[in-house]
Amino acid sequence: MFKNNIGVYIQRIYENNPDIDSKVLQWHTRLEIEDVDLFIMRNHELGVKELVLGYRQIYVNTYNVKLFNISKPASNNCVYTHESHHLYEFKI
Repeated sequence: MFKNNIGVYIQRIYENNPDIDSKVLQWHTRLEIEDVDLFIMRNHELGVKELVLGYRQIYVNTYNVKLFNISKPASNNCVYTHESHHLYEFKI
C-alpha cells in the first residue's frame, strides 16, 4: 500500500482557516528517505519566506538540499537544489 506513496510531500495549512490547504511539494520518489531537516527562513525587510528541506535518500546514497520560495501561494517553486554523494553507513 505505501510503496506507491513513498516520496516527499509538503502541504501549506493556513493558521486562520485550517480547512483550506495547498500542496507546496508533491514528489513521488519511490525511494525511502531518512534524516529529514526542515527549516523556514524569513526576511521581514524583503517580505520573503523560504522553506529549506534537507534529506538523505537511502538506496541512492545521496544527500539533497532544496530551497523553496513560499512567500506567496503562487510562488511554490524550487529556487535551489543541491545533491551530493553520501554513503548511508556514515552519519551526517
